Amino acid sequence: MSKTVGDTLIGVLDDLEEAELKRFKRKLCDRKQEPKVRKGNVEKADPVDLVDLLTRTFTEDGALNVAIEVLGAINCQNVAEELIEFKKYKHFVDHHRTALIDRVTHVEPILDRLLEKEIITVNAYSEQEPKVRKGIVEKADTVDLVDLLTRTFTDDGAVNVAIEELDKHFVDHHRTALIDRVTHVEPILDRLLERGIITTNTYSEVRAGKKKQKRMRELFDGPVKACGTKGKDIFLDILMDLEPWLISDLKGE
Repeated sequence: MSKTVGDTLIGVLDDLEEAELKRFKRKLCDRKQEPKVRKGNVEKADPVDLVDLLTRTFTEDGALNVAIEVLGAINCQNVAEELIEFKKYKHFVDHHRTALIDRVTHVEPILDRLLEKEIITVNAYSEQEPKVRKGIVEKADTVDLVDLLTRTFTDDGAVNVAIEELDKHFVDHHRTALIDRVTHVEPILDRLLERGIITTNTYSEVRAGKKKQKRMRELFDGPVKACGTKGKDIFLDILMDLEPWLISDLKGE
């Protein structure tokens, strides 16, 4: 499966050194062209949040062009060349992704054809659910949020979505904050290995990551996602032991 613009941008920014990422953010905010990005919106953003901001501000194609421009301006020309090559060989559907998302009307027949041709599985066909965008809900009050949920998912669907969110494990609910703020990554890996939550191979792969945020993201996307409630309980116990102030803050204590 070909990588999306978002995946590619996240990978590129994730591989930047800390000083390079800092220069990228600064130069991004210094751009004179509209629309502009505010410094306060990027200061604490990790690569995932930064790419989300770029695509929401400039669209996917625009985000790619802006990233190439800014990388060139901070003398990361080799990285900019990677994006230029990606842009050159983007498939038609990738190149026009935003327009297709906005303008395609016959979604169900398309899903039927994809299922017939075995491009998607029955499970994937069944899981095509409506999604709520982060930017729409951030400033919504309770009434607006309920209205959005019922319009998006119907009354019964809204109830199910609310139950699902309320049932989320603590570590899933605070995934972004934990990725951004956990500092004792290696001791956490040691404890997870001791408790049998991760294997020796996973331990080595995650530990090889350049930055702590990348190591935590790999931990969440792999073993933590797969270990179930019991494994997440153990993970939380380890976090409470090694990062007590962070967990207390997230719990609002």
